Order: sequence, then structure tokens, then C-alpha cells
Amino acid sequence: LSKMAYLRVKHFVIFLMVMQVNAQRFRRVENDDDDDTIISALRDVSNQTKADTLNLPANASTIRENITDTFSCENRTYGYYADVDNECQVFHVCLPSQTPSGRNVTYRWSFICPRSPNMHEGRRLHRLQRLPRLLPPQHGDRQGNKQD
Repeated sequence: LSKMAYLRVKHFVIFLMVMQVNAQRFRRVENDDDDDTIISALRDVSNQTKADTLNLPANASTIRENITDTFSCENRTYGYYADVDNECQVFHVCLPSQTPSGRNVTYRWSFICPRSPNMHEGRRLHRLQRLPRLLPPQHGDRQGNKQD
């Protein structure tokens, strides 16, 4: 083989090895029933902040200090949910789904409201703090139905 052909084969073999390792990691995560343990371990390893685990923008802590990550989408229907532990300045979109293998999963996307506005779930918009509260502080779905 020429040197160029040898390098191509070598790089291809390395690529296949990396893909195999990543596939094994994915299968382990998909098959693990205790997602909180995995998330906690990953957070410890990478020293991520709460804002990082929520996938908020890099400047989220300048908008709100001490962001908590206590909200869970488990057992919730699809909807927009204000996060009362973060004084409704953070909100989440929950989407229950099922993997091809039949495992039930719930996806969560988190967002932060800029500066003083808070999330109004029923209208799916940010509202200023000086406006009266239109919903009780409990979590509700996008129609305003309370869920615990």
C-alpha cells in the first residue's frame, strides 16, 4: 500500500473505534433506569453549574443568581411550566415520549426570562413583576391546570 492509502485506512480504523466506544456509551445511558444518578455523576465529573445542566445561556447567572435545578418533568403532560423554585423566572417545556425500544422518557427544555419579567404559563409569555399574578404560584400546564 502507498503511504497515503495506509493513512486513510489507519484514520478509518480509528474512526470506527471511536464510533464503537460512543455507541457503547449511548447504550449504557439508554438502558440505565436511574437517570438522576447519571445526571448527577456527569455533573460531578464536569463541574457543571445548575445553569449549565439546564442548558441555559452562558450569562444566565447574571440574569438570576442561585439558579436551582429542582424542577422535574416526570409524570407531567406536554406543556409549559413556570419554575416556582426560581420564582417563575425560569420556565420549562416538558414533552413525554417513547424511545424506539418502548422505554418512556420525558424531555425537558429550560429557558430563563430576561431581567425582571417572569413566565406567564397560560399565555406562554414573559410578564413584568409589577403586574398582578394571574396564576397561583403552583405549577400549571399551558391551559393553567394545576399539577403537583
